Amino acid sequence: MGKKKRSYTISKKREALDAVTATSQLETAMKLDIPRRTIRDWVD
Repeated sequence: MGKKKRSYTISKKREALDAVTATSQLETAMKLDIPRRTIRDWVD
């Protein structure tokens, strides 16, 4: 069985990107329960 693809609202993405400017991607990922790889893809 494969992993379930998660989707995020625009507001959740904005929240994550705003948080990354104040903290690290890892801290943001843990705080918002979003995979670090996903946040990295949004930043890049």
